Amino acid sequence: MPGVIKVNPTTVAQAFEQVGKDVTWFNVTFAADPTASTGPTGAIQAVYGAIQLMGTIIAAGPVSATNQSFGVEGVFDASHLAQVQTDIQALGTVDSVDVSGALVVGKDLVIA
Repeated sequence: MPGVIKVNPTTVAQAFEQVGKDVTWFNVTFAADPTASTGPTGAIQAVYGAIQLMGTIIAAGPVSATNQSFGVEGVFDASHLAQVQTDIQALGTVDSVDVSGALVVGKDLVIA
């Protein structure tokens, strides 16, 4: 009687994030410290608004003096991330915090 042999495919390492929808992860690096500008008309809220012009924020890391990480619903390529950066930089100075030098860089989600 012939037998059945189960063979598992080899694994391929690749970046993949899934939380029910596609998510793009990126980091915003600030040239000026935004941590004192937390109110509804502050720099941090303005940055959130600029990001949400392109997609819905589903995760936001803690704000530090130099950066903050975000997860946004959807698949963003380099041109999308460049547009997010342009939108943030266009805010200029908000609540005495200059965000015109902010940089946006895509990243992979790493859970260790």
